[in-house]
Amino acid sequence: EYLIATREGKSEEEINEIVGEYGQRPLYRMLGYFSLICLLRVHVLLGDFTLALKVMENVELSQKAPLTRVTACHVSTYYHVGVCYVALRRYPDAARIFATILNFILRMRRYHTRSYQYDQISKTADRMYALSALCAALAPGAGARPDEHVQASVRERFGEQTARMARGGPDSLPAFEELFVYACPKFISANAPPYDDPSALAAYAADPPAEPVQRHLALFLSDVRSQSSAPTLRSFLKLYASLDAARLAGFLDADEEEIVQQMMVLK
Repeated sequence: EYLIATREGKSEEEINEIVGEYGQRPLYRMLGYFSLICLLRVHVLLGDFTLALKVMENVELSQKAPLTRVTACHVSTYYHVGVCYVALRRYPDAARIFATILNFILRMRRYHTRSYQYDQISKTADRMYALSALCAALAPGAGARPDEHVQASVRERFGEQTARMARGGPDSLPAFEELFVYACPKFISANAPPYDDPSALAAYAADPPAEPVQRHLALFLSDVRSQSSAPTLRSFLKLYASLDAARLAGFLDADEEEIVQQMMVLK
């Protein structure tokens, strides 16, 4: 309520009336604020990315937000929001979020190299570079111009995988899989084994469900496969100012209707 009232520009007296006695105390206000960020992480780990973003809709992501007072919290928040965007196929939004926080990390490294949080922040930053590589491969040129510093760091860390992903086709899938498994959170399952039903428990033990990470990986790779023809189409379309679908289908030895479908995927 405090965040909503603040964003609506209400006066201090109106805010105090809305939030009540406890909401006026800084301790309770900060506990509520940072509990929203913890809830974001829980929903991401459970795989409910839409609800995770819904939780954060009143939390401002800027350099003036209270979450920036704790550097590890600042970095973790941007990482989990970016993961949500990747999972929801909002790759330009994810790339923008990652570029913002990665540039912040580059600036703060000169001051925090001896911080107890530094090792964890560095590991999270490496994961975000991997996710940035995925976003660049799946939505090249989409949205704003890619950040040069981030792209240079991505090429330095994951140059081989980036080149394989840019070529597209079936040979690129292992590179997508490698980066996704490396960069994704440690997803968890909310469903416990059926301990109260011996027959169901025996069936569960004989054929256990897929690990949460593998389920999310399968969903991600299905999207990657649907876009596997995009790099080839993009390379052909760059050669012509105008080109009809029939002629393009002739170049690629494919059916015209199939080419139209692939062009819609590319779009």
